[in-house]
Amino acid sequence: MEKKSRRSGTDPVVALTLIFVVLKVMGLISWSWLWVLSPIWLTFLFFAAIFSVILVGGDPGIGKSTLLLQVCRILADKKKVLYISGEESQTQIKLRANRMGNFADGLFLLCETNLEIIRGILEKERPELVVIDSIQTMYSEEVSSAPGSVSQVRESTNVFMQLAKGLCIPIFIVGHVTKEGTVAGPRVLEHMVDTVLYFEGDRHASYRILRAVKNRFGSTNEIGVF
Repeated sequence: MEKKSRRSGTDPVVALTLIFVVLKVMGLISWSWLWVLSPIWLTFLFFAAIFSVILVGGDPGIGKSTLLLQVCRILADKKKVLYISGEESQTQIKLRANRMGNFADGLFLLCETNLEIIRGILEKERPELVVIDSIQTMYSEEVSSAPGSVSQVRESTNVFMQLAKGLCIPIFIVGHVTKEGTVAGPRVLEHMVDTVLYFEGDRHASYRILRAVKNRFGSTNEIGVF
């Protein structure tokens, strides 16, 4: 019986990235590493553009918020981007953003945790990309339990899923990881979203690894190194 080989549809992405890396190492191109690795993160953003909900998990302080803020900075040149933070103040986010450079006028910042208020703003402003940082801080007044509880996390994720599909908005959700290495909250959280990414690495090291453990729209056989 002949065994057919299975090829990933994202092989050209890997090949193009390797070419850029070789050219960079040989000194033939002067691009920053951000653009050298652009085939990976541009593919990542392409899948986000089809109105999906993407869960980005990782240890506290590993750099999830910084990575997504960089994504917002890139897209804000041409898109209307809304960054919603429930963990940091506007001043704290501004200090972090100042280290990255200038931001376009397309980026909007909201420090809020009330799910009903956030829903109203999304329905009114209709941004083209939303970042929720983090899902453990969101709460609904219709749920009696505290923010971060199983009920609140499930309800918040369900609302963001409805908004993403109903308003055609891709939404990134930040989720913290427990000591066991899984996203804090109910296991159903990972089943509800379209894509689950883990941001890993030693916080004292220079590089981080972004790997996919679930992707309804593509392969999970690749990693991104930052």
